[in-house]
Amino acid sequence: MDSLVACVAVCAGSGGSMFSSEPMVRVADLLFTGEASHHEQLDVVSRGVTVITAGHSVSERGYLSQRLKPWLERLVSELSHDGSDVVIEVSATDAEPGIIM
Repeated sequence: MDSLVACVAVCAGSGGSMFSSEPMVRVADLLFTGEASHHEQLDVVSRGVTVITAGHSVSERGYLSQRLKPWLERLVSELSHDGSDVVIEVSATDAEPGIIM
C-alpha cells in the first residue's frame, strides 16, 4: 500500500460480492473483509483500492459476540414479558472449516 487511507469499508464474512458496489469502491481506500475471490480482489485493486482479507469465521466472531448477541437479547426482552426463558449463546468452538497451508 503506497498511499494514506482516508476511508475504510468493512464487511464481515464473505464480502467479495460487496466489491461490486460502485459507491463503496468509489469512496473506500481500503476494503477489509473475511474473504473474497481472487478475481473480486483483482477487480478492486485495479481501481486503486487496497484489500485485506482476514478469514471468513475470524472476521465474524467479534460481530457475533459484541453486536448481534446484545441486539438479540434486547429484542427478546422487548418482545417477551420477562425474557427469562431465552438464553442467547455464541459458540466458543467456532473454527475455520478448512486448514490453511
